[in-house]
Amino acid sequence: MWDECAIADDNRFDRLICRRIIERLREVDSSVEFDSSEPFLSNLLDANSKGKEILVFPDINMPGMNGLDLLQRLNEGENYRELIERLSISS
Repeated sequence: MWDECAIADDNRFDRLICRRIIERLREVDSSVEFDSSEPFLSNLLDANSKGKEILVFPDINMPGMNGLDLLQRLNEGENYRELIERLSISS
């Protein structure tokens, strides 16, 4: 079970589908949605400070920073080191 699910996708319909799947699984306490990667990363830093376990759904094909860029930033960023251990990433 996760404390939070974070969905980053520029397509509103895709976010809706993902959210519905999450709701049916009943394994996540709450979910947050973002249409780009920058606010998504800010949310992850905030969640990190609260010690949350997070299920992450990054969209691989987004304008700007895509899902692969986002994952690379998570792996390389000093701010995310502790957080990586509490993330479950799906696509």
